[in-house]
Amino acid sequence: MTRALDERIQEGALQFIPAKRVGTAAEVAGVVSFLASEDASYISGAVIPVDGGMGMGH
Repeated sequence: MTRALDERIQEGALQFIPAKRVGTAAEVAGVVSFLASEDASYISGAVIPVDGGMGMGH
């Protein structure tokens, strides 16, 4: 997914991500898998950011 991003754009975006890297498809899929499982059956209306901490500000 990130291969198409210009290297300068990607480097600029990383300054806003505390994890200092772009997330992987497997990391996002893990959250999706959990939310689709019985383990998450009591969760409703929650927003779960998978953003490497970007939503926390800097």
